[in-house]
Parts: sequence; C-alpha cells; structure tokens
Amino acid sequence: VESKLVAFTRHREPGDEALRKKVFTLIDAAFAQRRKMLRSALSGIFGSSAQAEAILTEAGIDPTLRGEALQIEDFCAIAQIKS
Repeated sequence: VESKLVAFTRHREPGDEALRKKVFTLIDAAFAQRRKMLRSALSGIFGSSAQAEAILTEAGIDPTLRGEALQIEDFCAIAQIKS
C-alpha cells in the first residue's frame, strides 16, 4: 500500500459575491461550446465579437485563446472590466 499526503493552501478570495457571480457567468459562457475562441464564446455576453475582443484586449488576454487556457485571475480581470 502506498500513501501520499496532500496539503491545501487556502488563498484569500479575489473579490466579493457580485464579482464571483460575474466570473462564473463568464466561465459558463467560455465553456458553453466546444473549441470556441474566447471572442466568439463571450460575444453573447458582450453583444458582439468585436466588443468581446476589445474587452479581452483591455484585460490583457489574447482574444484567440480558448477558455481552458485562462486562469481564474484572468476571468476576474475580464469581469472587473465588464463592470
């Protein structure tokens, strides 16, 4: 029998409840359709692909990436610009 010890380090929350809801809305949209670039996947939230691309660029995120390439901090950055 082999055993391993796992430790979890809890980080402080990156924002309040309103930011959490916005972030999960973005995550849901980013993963709603398979293999979509972020600018296309988030166009429904932002109104158009062009608007989504502008917001992603402002957040410092390449609009041609896919949702799985982002970290939670990236989604938080997008949600804060969207506010």
